[in-house]
Amino acid sequence: MNSAVIEMDNYGNYVLSSYGWATARDWTKFGLLYLNEGNWFGDQIFSRDWLTYSTTPAPASNNVYGAHIWLNKSGKLPSVSRDAYYENGFGGQRILIVPSKNMVITVMSGRQDDFNFDNLYSKIFNCFESY
Repeated sequence: MNSAVIEMDNYGNYVLSSYGWATARDWTKFGLLYLNEGNWFGDQIFSRDWLTYSTTPAPASNNVYGAHIWLNKSGKLPSVSRDAYYENGFGGQRILIVPSKNMVITVMSGRQDDFNFDNLYSKIFNCFESY
């Protein structure tokens, strides 16, 4: 990720759940790192144990959230496989990782709650099913 900038909050702390800036291409690289179980062209950046931990539902999350990762285990996104998980950024930015489709989809919508991600994903998946 060549464009990534991680900023501090007003108190000088790295929050790491926000204040991260990068291009869509670099966020997609981040998603590919997760899709490839922490391996980046032969270099193991993080362990598979971290992937398992981060994609395991947190207690009392109703299968919705792992460690800084949103999960689709509950089927919140009906058009998306239940093995999928995503990073959910401010203002409608999202990185969807779908292991069963070997796919990463990055959205930089700039929209808030009214954006229908499931509809968008359904249309993207339909494009690939014709091949």
